[in-house]
Amino acid sequence: MIWLSGFLRKQGQLLLENNRHAMLHAVVLALLPYTTWLSVAVIALIVLRKGSQEAVLLLIAAMTAHAAISLTSMTAATAIVNALLTFVPCYMAACILRLTSSWRAVAGICLLQVIVAVLLLQVLMPDYIMAQYLYIQAVVNSMQTETALMGLINDKNGLNQLFLANYLLGIQAAGIMFSAVISLMLARSVQSQLYYPGGFGQEMLRFRGDRIGLVFLLILLAGVKLGNVLAMNVLPLFLLYFLLAGLSLSFNVLARKRSLSSLLLLITPLLLLPFIMLPVYVIFGSLDSLFNFRLYLPAGAGKRT
Repeated sequence: MIWLSGFLRKQGQLLLENNRHAMLHAVVLALLPYTTWLSVAVIALIVLRKGSQEAVLLLIAAMTAHAAISLTSMTAATAIVNALLTFVPCYMAACILRLTSSWRAVAGICLLQVIVAVLLLQVLMPDYIMAQYLYIQAVVNSMQTETALMGLINDKNGLNQLFLANYLLGIQAAGIMFSAVISLMLARSVQSQLYYPGGFGQEMLRFRGDRIGLVFLLILLAGVKLGNVLAMNVLPLFLLYFLLAGLSLSFNVLARKRSLSSLLLLITPLLLLPFIMLPVYVIFGSLDSLFNFRLYLPAGAGKRT
């Protein structure tokens, strides 16, 4: 992993020292398949180090390139919306992180963006939410496999379909924000390697939920129980927030081990048993927001080796 850190540090230095180099990387990565998140990370790095104004032209150029290449497979309006959803959330989060140095503030701006987006969809395009669900239903039906998930999706109850459609929208919103956070974390890691060695790791180890967030989570769960569609839209993002907080706490517990092995030990069960481990990590993160379990860890926990 040392060679990878050295490569990222060298590339980050080149991006920050040469504006044309940064522009070229941002645009080319935005055009290539599966590398758009790296283009977003380049823009976030410029924001974190030089400020939002320095990155505006970079943002516009990368978004234009991404929208242009998307025109080959979608309409102009869809391509523009797709470019906005890909680049703007991370750009705004990077601006907030530069101003506050707080990942909780980043979570706040992500939540605000999701609330605004789903409210606009609920008010202006309510039919889009159900149409998207019906499209997914048709795709799943084409697989012709009999599973419990298939039975749930094919439930003809109109109210059940409405709930599933709104959960799907919430999961998509959480996925967009998670992608933005991954790009931002990469940019923050490179910035830390260049100017604050070890700072990024300490930020991640200190990340924990807060009591206000837990109160909102409980309110959302109550709203879901009452059938509120907005609560269904926002709940997945809150679950993601406390999932990351739970992973941070768990990483602190395993901090005496090597970082990579600890990370694999935490992520592997989540991938293999998501329906079991996801609630476990969410509960860990939620309880930690109340009791701050890090205070009870042995001295030296949370330090990387």
